[in-house]
Amino acid sequence: MTNTADLTRRRFLGATAGGFALSLVPGCSDTIPPGRYTQADIDLLAKQRIKEAEKKGKGPYGEQRYAGYRGLATLPWFDIDDRGQLVCIDDSLPGIVDVHAHLGMSILFKPQLDLQAATPRTRHLLDCDGSTPPCELDLDIYINGNFSPEALKDNERVLTTQGLWGNDVVRSHTIPNLIAEMDAMGVAHSFVLPIKLGLPFGDDLTEQWQNAITRAEVSDRLTTGCSVHPRDEDRVEQLRRYASGGSKLVKLHPTVQKFYPDDPSLMPLL
Repeated sequence: MTNTADLTRRRFLGATAGGFALSLVPGCSDTIPPGRYTQADIDLLAKQRIKEAEKKGKGPYGEQRYAGYRGLATLPWFDIDDRGQLVCIDDSLPGIVDVHAHLGMSILFKPQLDLQAATPRTRHLLDCDGSTPPCELDLDIYINGNFSPEALKDNERVLTTQGLWGNDVVRSHTIPNLIAEMDAMGVAHSFVLPIKLGLPFGDDLTEQWQNAITRAEVSDRLTTGCSVHPRDEDRVEQLRRYASGGSKLVKLHPTVQKFYPDDPSLMPLL
């Protein structure tokens, strides 16, 4: 006989997993209000894609296609180090400030994730060097266009499972790995931007990343931004609290947080 409590728990997990998956997969949102996305908008986007395709490879430097990220080593500014990693070798460049970086996300059911651990290799969400042979990297198109439908589907799986049972890709998105990649590319400082998803629980990336960076004692290299959800009743109080704690940047994401940039609920945050 099936245990009723266990069945209820499984139904809850399944429903939550499905809802969480829908919250992260682009295009899975509430009904679009009339007039928000018209046939004229669809046609305009189609024309833009055609225009971009026509311009591909016709810039002042011709086609820019490489065998994965490491293929950039054919350019004079990069090389491959003794670990097989791509590195920037142009010492004339000033230290770069990256204003949009991320760490691994352990949310909702909080799967195990050690942000202090180093791994042999950082596995990127869209990883051109993650296959053999690597994908063809075309710098003239939107990055997703370099990947097969299968690879994009796998990326959706990675994004979804980071809040359920975790995965090896996200577990490589740690502080030591980020610092190592910054060193390899000549990045002096990075701003790490969390996102508030509006989940019923386990939605505290700002606090997680702030605490992890403090523990790692790398505030000279990493600064944590903050995030609030535009529909949270205490969104203004949250933002003031983060600002008083030293946050310099706030992340709002219309697609992920499912709001329109002109939504009146945003106005108190501005």
